[in-house]
Amino acid sequence: EASCPQDQVYKPCGKAKRNTCFSREVVMDTLPSQNSTSMFVEGCYCPDGKILLNDHDGICVSVCGCTAQDGSVKQPREAWEHDCQYCTCDEATLNISCFPHPCAKSPPINCTKEGFVRKIKPRRDDPCCTETVCECDIKTCIINKTGCDLGFQPVVSISEDGCCPIFSCIPKGVCVSDGVEFKPGAMVPKSSCENCVCTDEQDLVTQTNRIQCLPVKCQTTCQQGFRYVEEKGQCCSQCQQVACVANFPFGNVTIEVGKSYKDPYDNCTQYTCTESAGQFSLTSTIKVCLPFEEANCVPGTVDVSSDGCCKTCIDLPHKCKRNVKEQYIVHDSCRSAAPVPVPFCEGMCSTYSVYSFEASEMEHKCICCHERRSHKVKVELVCSDHKTVQFTYVYVDECGCVETKCPKRIT
Repeated sequence: EASCPQDQVYKPCGKAKRNTCFSREVVMDTLPSQNSTSMFVEGCYCPDGKILLNDHDGICVSVCGCTAQDGSVKQPREAWEHDCQYCTCDEATLNISCFPHPCAKSPPINCTKEGFVRKIKPRRDDPCCTETVCECDIKTCIINKTGCDLGFQPVVSISEDGCCPIFSCIPKGVCVSDGVEFKPGAMVPKSSCENCVCTDEQDLVTQTNRIQCLPVKCQTTCQQGFRYVEEKGQCCSQCQQVACVANFPFGNVTIEVGKSYKDPYDNCTQYTCTESAGQFSLTSTIKVCLPFEEANCVPGTVDVSSDGCCKTCIDLPHKCKRNVKEQYIVHDSCRSAAPVPVPFCEGMCSTYSVYSFEASEMEHKCICCHERRSHKVKVELVCSDHKTVQFTYVYVDECGCVETKCPKRIT
């Protein structure tokens, strides 16, 4: 069985004459072994109902027409468009005739906006025709990239009359100080005498945020005994001690250096403030009064010293006092080998008689010069028979006026 083209089928006995779409053409099959034309021969034929398009393509068609570029069959006088060409099927020859798609001429155009250039592109309404348009080409833009100062950040925008990117700097909304950026609310170090903070308010001149500074509030109130002393070059100085402070039940008292203060409840105690090498010291001095015996005073002369600490008076001419005499002690026929000191009390004391209105009688007060304190002393005596004995006598240590009972007067 012979191999036939795709459109044809094998027939063992078919007409030697085969018609094509061109009625004047007849294709004759000639067998190699025969010199004469047979009426019927075997070979490849179009299926029933189809006819050869022409004598050389071997294409079988149901209807005679033109074979288009895509292999489809077009009817005679049929028109179609292919690859931007208008084509028709010639009825007489069944050949395809094509001519270019007609296009209107594009008007001249000038691209004046920055970044736009002329480009030829297919028309949107008719892709087979082209038109000249202005289209952005960023490669043609002159781009100036500049660094931004502190407090600013770069942004990119498109020019209003073009398509080129424009780099510019806009404020960040921060404060700038000594080459450092600070966010709103942050503390900004300035001088030691100011507290500075970054605000949300923008400076219209610098376009950065304003820095608000307030003077540092110094603690100028000092405790008792101290004084606020300003120091050159310092924002806030310190409290320095300038005096001593004495604590009393009724409160604290400030005592300046070199000054003294007397205790209001103790006239015999006074306080003095001293300073040495910045160290302050408070010392107390207690005045000790001499022994005072009012009985040794002239009545009515008792007073106190100018500082109110000690009592004073005008002494009696012969006030009671302790005296000492040296003498031999003789007892029976024995005597001390040498004189020994024998203290004794001597002098006057205040004795008076005055009428008492409460008792409605005379009141008598007798005060005598007596020993107040004494002790016993032993001494050795030598007797006439050359024997020795121990003898004890009273040794007076202190004398004073001692009140005694006055003897009743016999009337």
